[in-house]
Formats: sequence, structure tokens, C-alpha cells
Amino acid sequence: MTVGSTSARPPVIGRLLAYAWPYSGATIVYALLLLADSAVVLLPPYLTKVLIDDILSTPVPGGIVAGMTADRALALTIAAIAAAYLVMHAIKIAIGWNSAFLSMVVARDVREDVFSRLQDLPFSFFAKHGTGDLVSRVTQDSASLEGFLLQGIQLTLVNVVRVVALPVVLFALDWKLALVALVPVPFTLLISAYLWRRMEAEVRSRGLWAIYEERRRLLPIVFEIERVTARSLTGMPLSPY
Repeated sequence: MTVGSTSARPPVIGRLLAYAWPYSGATIVYALLLLADSAVVLLPPYLTKVLIDDILSTPVPGGIVAGMTADRALALTIAAIAAAYLVMHAIKIAIGWNSAFLSMVVARDVREDVFSRLQDLPFSFFAKHGTGDLVSRVTQDSASLEGFLLQGIQLTLVNVVRVVALPVVLFALDWKLALVALVPVPFTLLISAYLWRRMEAEVRSRGLWAIYEERRRLLPIVFEIERVTARSLTGMPLSPY
């Protein structure tokens, strides 16, 4: 970490990957689980399509259940849908465990590096920066980073894979229906871009970002007041930590 440094630094994602490198095994498993989750989530809709088109309605010649009796095909399809959901939930549990582990160890390493860097800084640095701001750097910022690793990267990777995979599956099943389903996409993107610009302009014009920064700076002070108050009410001795 380079607290207080103005030298050029690599991109944030590159620095996060550097922290994840010591846990490359868990990172690879995490990526594979995300890919598996994106693949398995496509199975229930496809099996539902088979259930409706090939079993409940007039069977399609040469369909996936061709040659089976109606009862056997129905039982196998329902069992396959149930199995797909079970596998999907098992993968999500594994993703949750793996994500929690990676986010905690990376956030811990970041806190240790920040604290180590703070110990090497001169007294003039501490004279120019408030205690609340420094405590926020060590606690609040690292907690935000942990939340990003726990949810942000997972949602980003999964959604990127799904955005690529879903159109491929749609066109493979029925290209005409796929075109109809994708008609609203350009309008959605245009409206989202317009609303995003409006929201960003509103935030900047009202100074909401400055309010957020001030709130983040004051949070450690509020936590310290709560700690002192709780200790005073219970009669327990105050700890410097």
C-alpha cells in the first residue's frame, strides 16, 4: 500500500489481484464455481421448454424425449429440473463460502499493509490528517473493500457471463423468438444511460458526494463515542484499543 504517496500506481483491479495471488487456488476455484453457476442456471429454463414442447403438448418429431413413453419422459424431466435446482443451490453455497474466505483474507492483508505503512510515516503526516480520517482508512475503507469482494466481483462476473451466454442459447433454441426478446434491449440501454447522467449531475449539483465523505469521516468518531458510553454505563474499564 502507498498511503500518502502521490507516485503512479497500478489500477485498482491489478492491486486487488496482487492481494489475491497468494490464494490463487481458492481464486481459481471461485472463478470455476461462478462459471458453473452461470451454466447450471440455464438448465431449468431449457428443461421447462422440453417439458412444454415435447411432453405436455404435441411431441416434436426427433425431440430430446423421442422414443420414451409420456409418463417416463415426464418423470425424467421433472427429476432433471429438481436435480438442476439442487446443484444450483449447492454451487451457490460453495460460492458463498469461497467468496467469504477470499474477501476476509484479502481485507485482512490490506488492513495489515495499511497499518504497517502508517507506522513508517513521519509525524508531519499525522499532524496534517485527522484521527477519524486515518481510522476510517484502516477500518471503513477496508470494510467497503471486503463488501466489494464479497458481492461486487461476484455479481459482475456472473452477469457478464450471462449476458454473453443467454443470447447464444436463445438463438440456438429459436432465432426468431430471440430477436423478439432482444427488441427492448437498445431502449433499455438508452434509458439507463440517460438516467445515469441525470443522477450523476444531481449528485454533483447538490454536493451529495461531499456529504458522504463527511459522514464516512465522522463514523469512527461516532463509534468511539458509542464505545465509551457503553463502557461507562456497564462500569467496565476503558481499553485504549
